[in-house]
Amino acid sequence: MSAKTSGASILRRENIGFALILLINWTAEIIRLPHLLYGEPADFNWFRVLLRSAVIICVWAWVYFTTRGLIRRLHHLEEFMLVCSWSAAGAGRLATTARG
Repeated sequence: MSAKTSGASILRRENIGFALILLINWTAEIIRLPHLLYGEPADFNWFRVLLRSAVIICVWAWVYFTTRGLIRRLHHLEEFMLVCSWSAAGAGRLATTARG
């Protein structure tokens, strides 16, 4: 699995997780779970479900963009590791040829 694929899979898993949280939020309101558990009125509460959805979407966006930025930074640093290892290998060869 390449590094770019693993970054995409991390973001995909986050998206699936937050989508499931949203689905559970709406399902709980549709089946009137607050009424069954806490004795609240049995009517559908739009304000509650939309407010919870808005908060979940805001957290989702923050987590998504933060993770995407960290993955991009990680890939950028990995490119430097390749350049540094190539330079170190070349410097080692130069040192051995200078002695010999």
